[in-house]
Amino acid sequence: MFGSNTSLVEEIIKSVKTMNLYKQNSTNIENVLVINDYEKAKFLAYDNLEYEMNSENGYNWVDIRELVMSNVNEDKYTMENYKEFNKKIDDIELLIRKDLKIAKEYRETWDDAYADIVNCAICRAIYGQNDSLFEKLYNVYKSGGWPCGWEGNFPEGKLIAFYPKE
Repeated sequence: MFGSNTSLVEEIIKSVKTMNLYKQNSTNIENVLVINDYEKAKFLAYDNLEYEMNSENGYNWVDIRELVMSNVNEDKYTMENYKEFNKKIDDIELLIRKDLKIAKEYRETWDDAYADIVNCAICRAIYGQNDSLFEKLYNVYKSGGWPCGWEGNFPEGKLIAFYPKE
């Protein structure tokens, strides 16, 4: 499907079936600032316009993720087998959409989780497993958290992730 990266993409598809989102963090993820206040997490994810990217202010969390993904999409669109690749990604999107479950009280974050996990699958399909933003996001989701912001000047700094208190 994706050459030597197929097993990495399959890992994401399989893990979504058993992901236990929004549980207390039991794993230590490097360079992640953990917060336990859901209202603050929503503010950071949706309303904070003070993020800094490449020493420029005024970004929100969605902007940062979309700008990173735009670089990935540039590479995707230049692929020789782009149409076939995109068809396979469409199939993966359907599988993730079907299997991704979020507790009712956090349902408003489903679109974020879905987009981030699909984008990680795309990154893995193209680049393999690397230290990309989406790989970091995926690790937070796998551990039960919700990546909701960034501390510092992106790409330096730390990911901010919400984990509920027990």
